[in-house]
Amino acid sequence: MRISNGFNSCLRALAASAILVLAHSPSARADDYPSEPITIINPFGPGGHSDLVTRPLVAVAKKYLGQSLLLEMKPGGQGIIGTDYAAKSDPDGYTLLTTGVGWNAAFPAIEGRSHGPDDFEPVALISQESTFLTVRADSPYKTLKDLVDDAKAHPGKVTVGIGGPYTTSETFWRWMAKTQGVKVRLVKFGGGGQLMLAGLGGHIDVFGGSPVSVAEQVRAGKIRPLVYYGENRHPDYPDVLTAREQGFDIALEIWNGLAAPKGTPKPIVEKLGNAVKQMLEDPAVKDAMEKAGEHVTYLGPEDYAKEWRDSYDFYKSMKDAYAIDGLVEQGDAAKQ
Repeated sequence: MRISNGFNSCLRALAASAILVLAHSPSARADDYPSEPITIINPFGPGGHSDLVTRPLVAVAKKYLGQSLLLEMKPGGQGIIGTDYAAKSDPDGYTLLTTGVGWNAAFPAIEGRSHGPDDFEPVALISQESTFLTVRADSPYKTLKDLVDDAKAHPGKVTVGIGGPYTTSETFWRWMAKTQGVKVRLVKFGGGGQLMLAGLGGHIDVFGGSPVSVAEQVRAGKIRPLVYYGENRHPDYPDVLTAREQGFDIALEIWNGLAAPKGTPKPIVEKLGNAVKQMLEDPAVKDAMEKAGEHVTYLGPEDYAKEWRDSYDFYKSMKDAYAIDGLVEQGDAAKQ
C-alpha cells in the first residue's frame, strides 16, 4: 500500500510534535531535575512554627539537591491562602508547600475549605510532636482521671484554656464530649503567652502547650503536666503518660511536611523525598531543629501520604464533635 508524500510529511510533522511535547513534559525532565531553584510556599508569616521547621532545610539544600530552596511567605486565612496558591501551581516540582495538620487536614475535613491530601503529592514529613495538658503545682488534679472525674461530676465547671483552631486540647475535649459526654468550658486565648499567664494566674483550671512553651515553668516547679497527647511519651518527659496510657483511646499529633501540587511526576517526588531525608540527617539541620524545640521525624512520600490521610479521616470523624455548641468562650469571659 503506497502513501502519498504529502501524507508522509504530515506523519513526520505529527511525530516531531509528539517528541517535542514529551521532551518538555515534567516526567521527561525528571532525570535533570532540579535545574533551577525550588520555591517553598510558607502559608504563614516569618517566625512561626511552619517557618521554624522549614528554614533549616534551606541552609543545606544545595548540598543535597544541587539547587537552592527559596522560602516565599504567603500568609492569610490561617494558612488557606498560601495552600491554595501552591495547590494551583504547575506540577513541575518547582513549587512546594509547607504542610500542616491544621490547614491541610482539619480545615478541609471539618470545614470543607483549604486543600487536603487529595490535592497534593506528599513529599516528606519533617517534624512531628504533640502538646501537654498542664495544671498549676497546687492543683488538686494529680492525674487526667482526677480531672475527668471532676468534669463528669460538675459538667461545665472545669475551665480548660485553648489557643487557635483545632488545637490538641480543644480536639481532645471535643472528643470527650462526643464519646463520653464529658463537658468542660473551653476558654479561647489569642496565643500561647496569654494562655500560660491565665493558667499561672489561676483564671483557668487547666492549660498547656508545646514541650518548648511549658518547659521553663515545669522546671521552675510552677506547673505539672497531666498528659501528653501524642502517640508515645515525649522523650524529655518520660514520666508523663499519654492519654491512651490513662485509658482514653486517642492520640493527637502536630505535624509539618512538604508537598507538591497534584500531578507532580512520581520520580520528582521521590527525588525530593530522598533529598529531604538527607537534609534532616545533616548535623546543622538537627542542631537548628533541636534549638527550635522541634522533634525531627522523617517519613517518605508513601508513609507521609498514609499519615496525612489518617489525620484527615480522623478530623472528618470529628465534624459532629466540632458542631457541638456552647463549649467555647473567649478568654476575657474566664472566671476571675
